[in-house]
This record gives sequence, structure tokens and C-alpha cells, in this order.
Amino acid sequence: MTEQENISALVLNKVNEIRGLLQGMRKDEQSRELRVAEQVVISNDVVADNLAVVSKKTSQDEIINKFLEQSPNISRIKISPDQQAVELTEKPLTDDDMVTETLAQIYVKQKHFSQAIETYRKLSLKFPEKSIYFAAQISELEKLI
Repeated sequence: MTEQENISALVLNKVNEIRGLLQGMRKDEQSRELRVAEQVVISNDVVADNLAVVSKKTSQDEIINKFLEQSPNISRIKISPDQQAVELTEKPLTDDDMVTETLAQIYVKQKHFSQAIETYRKLSLKFPEKSIYFAAQISELEKLI
């Protein structure tokens, strides 16, 4: 290779190097432009969201103000004392209303086995679908007495 060819090769390499740098700079510039565009879109979305919140708040305020201007009243139903007494005494509370499985378990823990058995018998009548379970509980308790 001659000296001129060497110089040409060096120049060609430098030109290619510069082209590569320019392309890289273009890509960087495009990337920066893309990021700026994304930020603009994001900030526009934020502004739109804020405007929507402000308009919703204004709309809610208008609804509340309109309601307050109408000043509605809620009237109470007037019941005489005689009617109240009748309503309270219509259905007397019985022991059967107070029977629960939890109550039976409490009786067992307190070692009141006969009361627990009686409670399970009432529960068996009240909930026939669980009568087998209650019968098993009664059987276990009768062994303890």
C-alpha cells in the first residue's frame, strides 16, 4: 500500500467514524425528543385529570347547593304511647328465642350439663336438619352426668 492509499484509508475511517457519531447523536436527539414528547403527553393528561376533578367538584357543589336551597324536611311518624306499648308486647320473648348452640357450649364449659342437654334438645327441634349432631352432643353429655 502506498502512502496515499494509507491516507485515503485513514480519511475513510475517520469519515465513517464521524458518520457513526452523527447517527448516534441523531438517535440521542430523537430519544430526547421522544422523552420530551412523552412528558408533554403526561403533563397534558395530568392537566386533563385536574380539570375533570375541578369540574366534578363544581358539579357536586352545585348539587349540594340546590339541595340546600330546597331545604327538605323529613317528617317523623307520630305514634301514640298506647300504640308503642301494643307493639312492644305483641310478641312475648320466650326461652326458645334465646336458645343457641353457643349457649349450650357455655353451659358445657360451666359444667351445667343438664342445662346444656336441655338446650341441645330445643335446638334439635328448632333446627331438625342438625338433629343428628345435637343428638350426638346430648349423648356425650349424658355420659358425663
